Order: sequence, then C-alpha cells, then structure tokens
Amino acid sequence: MNFESKRLQIIAQWITPAFAFVVALITISNSLGLERTLFISVIIALVGWIVANQIVQRAKPKESNAPGGYTIGCSKCSAAMVLHPPDSQHVMLVMNPCDRGDSIEVKRRCSACKTENTRYWDNLHPNVATVRIK
Repeated sequence: MNFESKRLQIIAQWITPAFAFVVALITISNSLGLERTLFISVIIALVGWIVANQIVQRAKPKESNAPGGYTIGCSKCSAAMVLHPPDSQHVMLVMNPCDRGDSIEVKRRCSACKTENTRYWDNLHPNVATVRIK
C-alpha cells in the first residue's frame, strides 16, 4: 500500500485503532461487564495503534540523507529533490551564476511536474577586505 498521502497516513494510524476499540467494545460488552470491557478495548486499541503506526512508518518513502546533498524545492510545484556537489571545489548551491563566472550550471527535471530547474554550484568566495592604516 502506498502511504505517501498524509490523509492515508492519518486514516491508517487513527481510524484503525478506533475501529478496533469499537469492535472490541461491542463484542465483549455482553459477557464481561462495562469496566472490564473498557479496559480490554483500550488495550486492543493501543495495540492496533502501535501496529498501524509501525506499518505506516515502514511504508513511508525514505529521504536521501547522503552526505553533501542539498534538498531544494522545485521552482513550480515545490517538490523536494536532492542535489549533490559536482566536486569538492564547488560547494555552494545558488539560484543565479556568480559574477566571477566560475559557477557550474546544473539542470534537474522535477519528477512531479516535469519542470526543468536550473541551479548553479559555486566556489566559496570569502568576502575579504583590507584596511591600510597610516
């Protein structure tokens, strides 16, 4: 089952244990009395919530946490994508090329909306100023 939708995650995590609570409450209430039935129903609902939560957590898509990657959003739909530096010199990810002309252009097509996104990898240019004291 695909758990990418937030609505589906909420349904799986909360509606399932609520349904288990109601079913247990109705099924056991005739034979054990109200106090024991509530106690057992709460336990069944908690177990159902734990199981549903584990299923959703395992089925969620994992984000890439590779070192050196930057997560950016698509310029049109804001879908997340991870960009990695091309080498050890160009480590700053910027929207516009550098004035010095040493930026590397990277184009990435968004998987959600198919828009081509352009970013630039740039060298780290420290802002250095000198002062002459007489």
